[in-house]
Amino acid sequence: MDLPTSAALLDFITQLAQKRPFRHQEIAAATGHTLRKDAASSNPYFSIYQSGGQSGGQSGDHSGAKPRAATGTIAAVELREPQGQDPGQGGLLIVQLGAAPCVTQKDVQERLTADGVDLTP
Repeated sequence: MDLPTSAALLDFITQLAQKRPFRHQEIAAATGHTLRKDAASSNPYFSIYQSGGQSGGQSGDHSGAKPRAATGTIAAVELREPQGQDPGQGGLLIVQLGAAPCVTQKDVQERLTADGVDLTP
């Protein structure tokens, strides 16, 4: 998947967020990443799915390790898919970006304030 600008990437993430609760089949189709269940990290509350290519050891390792195959805009995906029937559980989607585009703090702040989010502390 190639999203050529930070605006395109932020639009894509916004569209994904609107489709909660997250389901691994839908996230895999949207991102173009094959997601595999990590049974060792899954629990009664969340099934953990990871895309192939994440390096750096253990599941849930968000130490900044580079993926083996960081091609395209989205280099790797981890999904924590909620289990059970609780409608308040949307899940957690972690997206590791490739080298380009670079989304800056300014890009995110401009997007959020344009959407009416108050960022004052």
